[in-house]
Amino acid sequence: MIYVAHLNTGVVSQVTVEPDDYQPASDNIVIGPDNIVGVGWTWDGGAFAPPNPPPDEPSE
Repeated sequence: MIYVAHLNTGVVSQVTVEPDDYQPASDNIVIGPDNIVGVGWTWDGGAFAPPNPPPDEPSE
């Protein structure tokens, strides 16, 4: 089994588990046997990057 990232405009919208012989669609990226990304991560055509964390709330 492998993990596959489904992209929507370069951002992971879903991660699914597929059989090893899965042939990904053009908007899918095979992650591999270990899930190392999640929804909201970006794909730049060569690597995944985590989403930017939200800015800290200002302290009073």
